[in-house]
Amino acid sequence: MPGNRRTSQHRRRAGRSRARRVLAGRDGRPARQRARPPASDRSVGRDAPGQAARQAAATAATPRWDAAGRTLYFGAVVVKAFRRRAPMAEILLQAFEEQGWPPRIDDPLPPLAGRRESVRLRREIYALNRRLTARLIKFGMDGTGQGIRWEAR
Repeated sequence: MPGNRRTSQHRRRAGRSRARRVLAGRDGRPARQRARPPASDRSVGRDAPGQAARQAAATAATPRWDAAGRTLYFGAVVVKAFRRRAPMAEILLQAFEEQGWPPRIDDPLPPLAGRRESVRLRREIYALNRRLTARLIKFGMDGTGQGIRWEAR
């Protein structure tokens, strides 16, 4: 930062004193803005209002793929809407829809010459997870390179 020697010394002193206050827990910020202890340290059974209801709804809901409208829903919420055709993503989502959304399916994509199937599948999964309108669902590899899985967030 530009400035003379005096302002540099002032900035260093201010930074050191702020660091001391933070370490001592007296940083001047309201308690709600301070770092919270990890969940394991907090008392068990004290959930945020509605958290249990949201978790129950998330576990009960399954995704739904509307091929005609090219829209992926999770419960009643639109998770992803395709404005253009995305043939590989549509194949993946249609395979999940046909099988009733099991946690994992085998790779449904047709083989392409000159492409490793695991790399191609990984790229398609990356594209599915990109630009979700609501981050309620996540797709991933199954660990073998031959399947795809989904989970509620």
